[in-house]
Amino acid sequence: MLAALLQHRGKAASVEQLQQQIYLPDKGGSLQVEMLAGARRHNTLPVALALDDSPKDAQRLHAALLQDYPVMLLQRLRKLWLTTYHYAIVVGYDATADQFILRSGTNRRLFTQRHKFLRPTRAAGNWAYVLLEPDQDIPGFIEREQFLQASIAMESIGRIAMAAQAYKQGMRRWPEEYLFHFGLANTLIAQRAYKQAIQQLLEIQSQHPDHGMVLNNLAAALAEEGRFEEALRWIERGIDLYQDEKAALDVMCETYTSITNSAGTTRPNEPACTP
Repeated sequence: MLAALLQHRGKAASVEQLQQQIYLPDKGGSLQVEMLAGARRHNTLPVALALDDSPKDAQRLHAALLQDYPVMLLQRLRKLWLTTYHYAIVVGYDATADQFILRSGTNRRLFTQRHKFLRPTRAAGNWAYVLLEPDQDIPGFIEREQFLQASIAMESIGRIAMAAQAYKQGMRRWPEEYLFHFGLANTLIAQRAYKQAIQQLLEIQSQHPDHGMVLNNLAAALAEEGRFEEALRWIERGIDLYQDEKAALDVMCETYTSITNSAGTTRPNEPACTP
């Protein structure tokens, strides 16, 4: 299924190649995480379609198909006492008959009534994805949260340049969502573009002055530029604000120690860090 979807996006991906990459012999197939990893490996951005068990589900699927985005989904099928999970691709919709057209297994055009089609998809947890290019305009049927999570996932596996492209597209589509700006700043840090990252983080901080990770990453980027006094002022502010949140405090205390070690200096009033 993934090979067909990648080929539709113009990617050179054969079934044999993907089997070597994502097939799990002991499972007799591929888990969802392997399917998504395989898509990212071929430089596409898999984005979840926001299905929520509402009447709008069919509308979102229809909107994706109208814009030439086949939808890969997981279905939970039951026959008597046997339950199986099965991947399929939604490739079309027949409005006259109110049927979706699926590519399922060896069947390239399986016609299924809308109400019957959605039931096994919901039973499998509404797992449905489309493939985008990281630098393309975001289609209207894509929801903000799903695109943000897709961008974060791309960054988390080290595809920094692709994640940066996705964050930029998210910023254009949803400029009010600061997490796209924050994500872009993190990719700039990863690429050692510290001046640009500092500028980006300062803009975020002006709107979210008490955001712990913004303060932490701003301090770290300033330290990389050798601006240790500025870095220490920001990280000390963060430490003061997050005294009651151990996880965040531990991160900021590590950053503080790293900065003081790099600066070769001590502070007359050490911030209250955990031992």
